[in-house]
Amino acid sequence: MLLLALDASGSACSVALRRDDAIVASARREMARGHGAALVPMIGQVLEGVPPERLDALAVVTGPGSFTGIRIAVAAARGLALALEKPLVGVSGFDAVAWRAGRYPAGAGDVRVIAIESRRSQPFVEVRDHDGTVTDHGKPVDPRRFWLTGRPGPDTAGCVLLFGDAAGRLAAAAPPGPARFRIADTLGPSADDVSAIAAARLRAGRALPGRKEVGPLYLRAPL
Repeated sequence: MLLLALDASGSACSVALRRDDAIVASARREMARGHGAALVPMIGQVLEGVPPERLDALAVVTGPGSFTGIRIAVAAARGLALALEKPLVGVSGFDAVAWRAGRYPAGAGDVRVIAIESRRSQPFVEVRDHDGTVTDHGKPVDPRRFWLTGRPGPDTAGCVLLFGDAAGRLAAAAPPGPARFRIADTLGPSADDVSAIAAARLRAGRALPGRKEVGPLYLRAPL
């Protein structure tokens, strides 16, 4: 299976080409803006020497994150999938970061927190338990308020494991004292991880929405 994955949802723009279980080409640029100008040349770079017709499927991060970046990446992925008549898999940024988080050791009482940068006062936060099950679905969260409800209680031995490009913001807002937390990862979604998720879903034969049904995931209205 040859799969192309795109992400322009956050603090980086990335493209990855996966063949079966391996990344064969990828590109990533950290950037606050300019995703629209960067994405198409990066697609060309990653596909150099590979005719697009050879692709078996495409994948894209649907959000949350930058409204402009999400729209650009989803439109590009849908356009390519439609033109090539290939399946398109939409993957949330939370799932993309959680894929990496799943490789990080966690104890039975630990909490995995996916924090994605929003460029506003409230990052997007989703809480999962130690085995990856979502316990609090993603939403904009005030970093200080998070620590009132988003960490193990004083009668547990668990630790809050922070993942994502807004992990540092959550950690900085932790109250003084022996808060049990650890920054495990400080990267946002990556096309490399998105390609792995999409390939796994396709191999598992999970029902996929039509190309036209893969759309942006917005957790609040644009400015």
